[in-house]
Amino acid sequence: MVTESIRPVNDNPGHMTTKRPYILKSRAQRQFETRSRIIEAAEALHGTIGPSRTTVSEIARITGVQRLTVYNHFPTEAALLEACSAHWVASHPPPAIDGWEEIPVLHERAVEALTKIYTYFAHNQATFANVLRDAEAIPELEAVVAAGLGAYLDRVATVLARGSPARGRRRIRLRATIGLALQFASWRRLAHGGLDPYAAATLMADLIDAAA
Repeated sequence: MVTESIRPVNDNPGHMTTKRPYILKSRAQRQFETRSRIIEAAEALHGTIGPSRTTVSEIARITGVQRLTVYNHFPTEAALLEACSAHWVASHPPPAIDGWEEIPVLHERAVEALTKIYTYFAHNQATFANVLRDAEAIPELEAVVAAGLGAYLDRVATVLARGSPARGRRRIRLRATIGLALQFASWRRLAHGGLDPYAAATLMADLIDAAA
């Protein structure tokens, strides 16, 4: 006697093959959205109370997830800080350096660059104040700042010093003065003294000119 094997009828052969990728894509999207919310919550806390006072518990509370979820996305403090830094810079890009080195006169070049950088500091002073303060106590944060803001300001310093005839000790003095002018703390002191970004930039450009 011949018996027929009984198999389930599948009216849509492609159903199983399309459903699983859809589920995986949906899950990946949810994970991406959760990760983004965690970064945004941490970033907001860094700007208001500072990284050193930001806790995983508070990030989880704001995001609406468990603490374990935060750790699953960011197993280390360094990973979270790096993600926050990249996200913040993407939405708060620093002034473009391109074009500054084409200004031939050092004083004019310094005024142009410092005015834009000081304006950038002024618009984001709460975040810079908190992050730079806490970087002195958190090695992971110090490394992130050095790789981000520090590297950017180093490039600006190179552009400002380019073309100067100063050599030897005068060159060292010039680079030190430019470094001082590019510090957030220098701008903040000048701003507290009542100088707007342009006035502060002009004053520091005079100092740079004298050093050169």
